[in-house]
Amino acid sequence: MIKKKFNDIINNYLNLVEKVANKLPDPFFLFLILSFLVIGLSAVLSYYNLSVLHPASGLKVYPENLLEIQNLQKLITNIVANFIGFPPLGLVLASMIGIGIADKSGFFSTALRYSLLKFPDKLLVPAVCFVSVNSSLIADAGVVVLPPLAGILFLAKGKNPIAGICASFSAVVGGFSANLSVTALDPLLAELTQSAANELNLDYVVHAPSNYYFMFVSVFLVTFVCTYVTNRIVIPRLGISNVKSEKFKEISPIEIKAIWASFASVFIILLTVLVNSFGDTAFFRDQNGGFTILYESIIPLIIIIFGVSGTVFGLIIGKIKSSKSLVDMMVATMNQMGVYLLLAFAAGQFLALFSWSNLGVIVAVKGADLIISLGLEGFPILFLFLIFSMVLNIFISSASAKWTIIAPVFVPMLMLIGWSPELTQLIYRVADSTTNMITPLLPYFPLIIVFAKKYDNDISLGKLLSSLIPYSLFLFITWSILIFIWIYFNLPLGPDSQLFYQ
Repeated sequence: MIKKKFNDIINNYLNLVEKVANKLPDPFFLFLILSFLVIGLSAVLSYYNLSVLHPASGLKVYPENLLEIQNLQKLITNIVANFIGFPPLGLVLASMIGIGIADKSGFFSTALRYSLLKFPDKLLVPAVCFVSVNSSLIADAGVVVLPPLAGILFLAKGKNPIAGICASFSAVVGGFSANLSVTALDPLLAELTQSAANELNLDYVVHAPSNYYFMFVSVFLVTFVCTYVTNRIVIPRLGISNVKSEKFKEISPIEIKAIWASFASVFIILLTVLVNSFGDTAFFRDQNGGFTILYESIIPLIIIIFGVSGTVFGLIIGKIKSSKSLVDMMVATMNQMGVYLLLAFAAGQFLALFSWSNLGVIVAVKGADLIISLGLEGFPILFLFLIFSMVLNIFISSASAKWTIIAPVFVPMLMLIGWSPELTQLIYRVADSTTNMITPLLPYFPLIIVFAKKYDNDISLGKLLSSLIPYSLFLFITWSILIFIWIYFNLPLGPDSQLFYQ
């Protein structure tokens, strides 16, 4: 009875969200409207001469009036640059070159169908979520590669492919800070945290794996939450897809041969990368002995891996007969990216205007000042900081950009009342991940719309948002509980990392 009432409350809430969101204009025009709102708000705040002190630089930051003639000139002359400079544009389009060959040659669908013949249905959702959570190891590339693959997997198992896309997308961006391994984000945030901590203690050192123990456990928490939400809320809510599934299509001997040949090509490429990643003079090592070159080569490697494996498959089954066949596959893939390009154009203008206006910095500093003025201590201030960071994520999507702004404020402040810089960083990382999947400012948000329209061209923004909100809500609840348990039992956050600052 209680369970049914809880489900009814959740469904009624999501129905309301979907109903309200469906009244919003098409995402393309929504971004344009938001752009005009930013312009208007910047003018109003500039008129009142509002200013804040930047925590990092100590300089005064004023809202930039975007209605001034020089800023309007800047906008009109940078429209193309804003479009081209949209953060994930090049990453997405470049990745789709290789992914397109693997898709159009039939390698994706055949390999997945072949592997799914003996794959237990009950393990599909947790497997997709687990792999998606750990994709932060390849940085933002996981957002581009995994959600469409999850859609194919779900369709092959007779499930709604859009549910697979939502599950993978939420696990990727919701678990971006959770991983079984230290990722490139760890040293970046640790450096900013240490710099903020040194304002009070010049000898304080924050190590890159300072949150590793907590984030290791979080992998399984995020996997469980995304699996639960997908099975209990999203799949029942979206219902059965009308898209025809090919899960029982017989696989011919020549296709099996082609699959294993493609797998062999992937293994050879990965082995080559591995061999060239170790040793002081290895190709993928930078001058300091780090893996910067390897991290920055992820997208080219994705193009090579998918392009080569798809080509090998197509050549063996006879689908690729000439170079023209390859070009046709890549062109067909790019033809499907028209919706994304249109959204990227509008989103690029909005992100640029928001950045020029300085509104993000002002919101961050004013919000921090409000929290400080409340004079709270203990767990309540940590919880309030968690909520604040979640809301701030809606205005500034970049994890490093937000932390650059608020770390100099909150790290020293929480140190003074006994909380360690590592814990403050942890709270921030959890908050940043929790609302990633529902913020329109996330550069990859338009991409999920494109993925979903492949299976339902009429799907609404409201339907997608109502399917993504439960992931954010349940991650917030469960992660908050985990943080409380961690603090209650005084567990270490990572190597040489504690909860309390002495």
